[in-house]
Amino acid sequence: MDTPPLRPDSGPTDDELAALVRDVADGWTMPPQRLGERTWRDRVGGVRRGPRARRLAGAWLRRLGTAASVAAVGTLALGLVAVWLTLPRSPSTGVSGSPPPSTHPAPTSQQAPAVETPGSTPLPAFALYGPKLDGRVILGGMFSGRYRTVDLSNGSFGDDVVAGTSFPTRLFPRAGGGFVCFCATSAYAADQLSGTLTLDAKIIGRDGAVARQVRIAKLVADQDPVVTDQESNGVSATAELGPDGRTLYVGWAYRTTPVWHSGITVVDVERGKVLQTIKLPDRSSTDGLIVTSVWLNALSVAPDAGHLMLTMDVSSTRSHTTPHILASVANGRLAGATTIPDNTAINEHPCDPGGGFATATTYFTLCPSPAAYRLFALDGSLISETPLGPGSGIDEIFPGSSIVVDRANDLLFHWNSETRTLTRLELSTGRITGTATAAAQASRGPDGLAGLGRAIGGWLAPTVAAKTILQPGIVLSPDGSRAYGLGVTSPASSSEPGSTGVDVFDTAAMRAIAHWDPPADLISVATSADGQYVYVAGSPDVNAAGEQTGGPASLIVFEAATGKVRMIAGALGHDMASILP
Repeated sequence: MDTPPLRPDSGPTDDELAALVRDVADGWTMPPQRLGERTWRDRVGGVRRGPRARRLAGAWLRRLGTAASVAAVGTLALGLVAVWLTLPRSPSTGVSGSPPPSTHPAPTSQQAPAVETPGSTPLPAFALYGPKLDGRVILGGMFSGRYRTVDLSNGSFGDDVVAGTSFPTRLFPRAGGGFVCFCATSAYAADQLSGTLTLDAKIIGRDGAVARQVRIAKLVADQDPVVTDQESNGVSATAELGPDGRTLYVGWAYRTTPVWHSGITVVDVERGKVLQTIKLPDRSSTDGLIVTSVWLNALSVAPDAGHLMLTMDVSSTRSHTTPHILASVANGRLAGATTIPDNTAINEHPCDPGGGFATATTYFTLCPSPAAYRLFALDGSLISETPLGPGSGIDEIFPGSSIVVDRANDLLFHWNSETRTLTRLELSTGRITGTATAAAQASRGPDGLAGLGRAIGGWLAPTVAAKTILQPGIVLSPDGSRAYGLGVTSPASSSEPGSTGVDVFDTAAMRAIAHWDPPADLISVATSADGQYVYVAGSPDVNAAGEQTGGPASLIVFEAATGKVRMIAGALGHDMASILP
């Protein structure tokens, strides 16, 4: 095809071209890593060798091969203009940029105007807007297992809730104050392919002191001599506190080549003693050529405490299954455990599902692809299936982070953080009873030549598939009348998803009623016990647009009634943290 000759007035001027090239050079990055920057892999490094996280990161990095190859060509092309870019230019070089478009659409009858927030990153180490706040918020490291308090009066860290913990430690609030700690302490080899995980149950009083402690298990894993992409550190554990608040159920697994050992331990935290440990059937860890990894996705207890369900993730380069183990519970003890056969409906879609007990005698899963709510009998047979519609599935780092259950009203809310759509279902039947989508927000990105420049940069270094790291991404107000969801930008728009802010919904009318802009890349949300405030945690190292900044993590307090920012604590280290409800 012949290209017509350019006319003097048919293209950009030298000044415009200079701005375009500079914008490409400034905006282009080679995903996922540049020297001196903390990457997604660095930030989730605490569990990067866990089977599930390893698989996700492995697929992510494999995609990098193609991106890096094309990006290398782009590097050469950009190198050709490097000398030109650094030549002295006259003060008139370049074109002045136009102001960015408004980030707030005009109010509609369906949604209140977006609330202005203080400027985005870098955030102040501490800023108070209005009267002093009292109290504390607990932040838990998503991948470190470290829990620390943040003093709302000054925005600084206090003491660790419990010292020396690591992933997958969990804190369960106790009625009347204090916590039950499923405490894990790890010691891994330098290559992260073997190690020890020590598990304890600790009762922490209202004064923060450890009142009781009981050793659950010490898991020692070896390294499989066959190192493959599915190699893990050889240990996994998860726990759940029973409805009575005094019985802790712990699932565990560890590798001693060529098998994985696993089991469930029951702890009476009030008396500080292990009541029972049952061993589950061993699983092969290798056939000499292929390594199989086991990851414990979740452990759920029925609302009447009559049953327990343990969900595993068993994966290799040849297969991926999510076995479910059902156990009956009587008087706080397990009355036998049965692995539901692989050919039953509950195991048909291996997707690391978020799920739990819908009722005392039914169990649900919510898979991202295809996105559907599935209801099962306890034998694993399918009772009903409710598709959630195209584009409704979200791949999660933490299964279940996109749902919240209102058991008192038999409701489940599913939040799609990319489309910013809230779906309400009857928990016991799966019937959809309402949907609502937040109003689109104006683009925060550049326009004109700058937009074209960034588009070229995106072509030179294609972005890679990202998983949604929200923990959790949705929360209900204490009275259940409001839902607060964290929105994310499409992974195709930047090397990492950014944040669109907080969307507020009326859960009875099922309509969006407010939008609050993000001061940071928001990754966790919770409310105060009285519902007066909404807490959000900001990710370290990236800003609300998903751009690398190297800045610390943050905690922001919104006033629930108005959406006004009341407090910012912007110097909270580099741990990705979730807010303890």
